[in-house]
Order: sequence, then structure tokens, then C-alpha cells
Amino acid sequence: MFFSLTDFNDKATQVGASLFDLPAAEALVLTLLIEIPLFYLRGYRSRDKLGYFAVANIFSNVLLNEYLAQMPRVTLTGSAVWAGEMLVVAFEMAFMSCFIKQQRRKLFGTVLLTNLVSYAASFIYQFFL
Repeated sequence: MFFSLTDFNDKATQVGASLFDLPAAEALVLTLLIEIPLFYLRGYRSRDKLGYFAVANIFSNVLLNEYLAQMPRVTLTGSAVWAGEMLVVAFEMAFMSCFIKQQRRKLFGTVLLTNLVSYAASFIYQFFL
């Protein structure tokens, strides 16, 4: 089946509009299932660090979903979603910096990587399902 560029743009717009329509609990579980293993694979293996990261993700996920829920659907654009994601990275970095004092660059790279992968996975999840 052949899709025109207009069809693709319509589908992408629908996905962008519904990107955060997942139920809150489902979004939270998917975020934790994606980000915690990545955090572990980046070398943060102690239970304390994994626990702090899980707590940071729970809070940031709730805050992001609340931020997006407060926006009228017409103004929910890609830039608004990216602004929310940047706030999530800033919050998680600030929170995690309280507990992980060394290797701030590695920590920042890890927080950024986990959020980018999680965001990409949520986009793919919404686009293909």
C-alpha cells in the first residue's frame, strides 16, 4: 500500500497529538521499564542509586504528564513537548546530583540518554500501535 507524504504528515500529526494520551500508570510503567535498565547498563548498579533514579523518574513522569495535561490540545506542539522533556532532564539531573556526587558529566549523559531513548520509544509505541 502506498502512502503519500500528506498521509504520512497526517499520521505524524495524530501521533504527536496523542503522544501523551497513554494512561498515566501505563506511561509511568513504560518509562521505568525503559529507563532503569539503561541507567543500570551505564554503570549505576547500586540499589541506592537505582532507587533514587526510580524516584526521580516517578516524580518527573507525574510532573511532565500534569504539565502536558494542563495545556490546551491546540497549543500542544512539538516545542511544548520538548520544553517539558528538557524540564524533566533538568529536574532529574538536579535530583540525582544530590545523591551522586562524582562524575557529573557521566550522570548528565546518562540522564539525557535515558530520556531520549524513552521519548523515542514512546513515539514509536504511539506511531505503530
